[in-house]
Amino acid sequence: MLKFYFYRNKVIVHNPIISSWIGIEENELPILEKYLKTRDRHDISKDLLRKIELYRIFDFTDLEVEENFHKLIENFSIPRTVYIVVTEECNLKCTYCYAEAGPGKKLRRELDYEEYDKIFKQLKVAGVKKIVFTGGEVGLKKNFYKILDNAYKKGFICNLISNGRVAYNIKQAKFLSERCYKITISLDSLNENNNDDNRGRGCFKVATKALENLIKLNFKNLAINQTITKNNVADIDTMVAFAKSHKINLNIGTFCKLGRGFDDISLTKDERKEIDRIAMKYKKALNPFTIKVHCGQGIGEFSIDPMGNVYTCKLLDQKDFYLGNVRAEPLDYIFKNKKIDHFSYSSLGMEPCKNCSFKLLCGGSCRANHYYSKSKDDSSNVINNEECKIIKGMILEQMYQFVYGGKEHA
Repeated sequence: MLKFYFYRNKVIVHNPIISSWIGIEENELPILEKYLKTRDRHDISKDLLRKIELYRIFDFTDLEVEENFHKLIENFSIPRTVYIVVTEECNLKCTYCYAEAGPGKKLRRELDYEEYDKIFKQLKVAGVKKIVFTGGEVGLKKNFYKILDNAYKKGFICNLISNGRVAYNIKQAKFLSERCYKITISLDSLNENNNDDNRGRGCFKVATKALENLIKLNFKNLAINQTITKNNVADIDTMVAFAKSHKINLNIGTFCKLGRGFDDISLTKDERKEIDRIAMKYKKALNPFTIKVHCGQGIGEFSIDPMGNVYTCKLLDQKDFYLGNVRAEPLDYIFKNKKIDHFSYSSLGMEPCKNCSFKLLCGGSCRANHYYSKSKDDSSNVINNEECKIIKGMILEQMYQFVYGGKEHA
């Protein structure tokens, strides 16, 4: 059955069965509804008919999405991407850090170089292709450059996320640029005070110096993570212009209460919706016929923390998502013997999602956002209604942007 969404003085006509949509004028809706009943081509314009046929709006073929997802998880072995959190120690103390990292936070028995060498060998045999090194701050990990070099020489695609310390001098930056496929630097504002209000004193100089070094080296796959709070909500445009001028990928994220979250820097729901709308312009487009039924935790990626604990996601280092420990068990044993109920965390299996028309587009959205947004009295790991409303608004905006681009329709 078709769904009709009235949005920005337009009507989004959505076929949720095959995950396709078109946009029409409000006065075209009665015409489309009549054609839906009669299928008489004389009742409809050629242009509207062309859009209907091109995007298969009246095609209600069962794509057997649920059956295919069951087959995928039955034959699944191990995700192809691993996030390795090398340390929880950090030279900063960001107000919103999900890892709650900071100075002196180094754990007593973090994995060492020899242990990482064994882990990389296991990852290679298991079929993992990509390693994303993160922290804490990766540059504070003992032997980090040696650890990275080991992974690179074993043939892994190596990415890293840093506050800039790891590439603060040109020699370090050159070493990384020769071994990393992608480097992401965390920088919240080009205004030093606003940035450091979020991330801590001195962070701006470290991050901008690292970016300067990598730009000087002509590193091609450079990105910035910008987290928006009340401190830097007015600084998006200048960051966008900077990123465009240097051909840097910009990831704009709104502050979510993960880890050290404070209400006084949190955005209101309306502020978050507006910033998410702006950020859509810089994210991968949502296209018709997109099918997404899962956020990817435990399927597309997993994580290993500094103590060797394995979780389904880097943001979900909680007992509900714990798989095992690489010091105690080999990785292949962990993934063969720890049964993850992927279906129950998909938009096909979560009860609040089953009748939602957006379930093939959002995949249940980010598990971490929902998990940490729930109340302390809620024992479920499923859906937070307020988070869900925001996600639906973002999807509607993406549908609109696909049809109308940046055109404003007052």
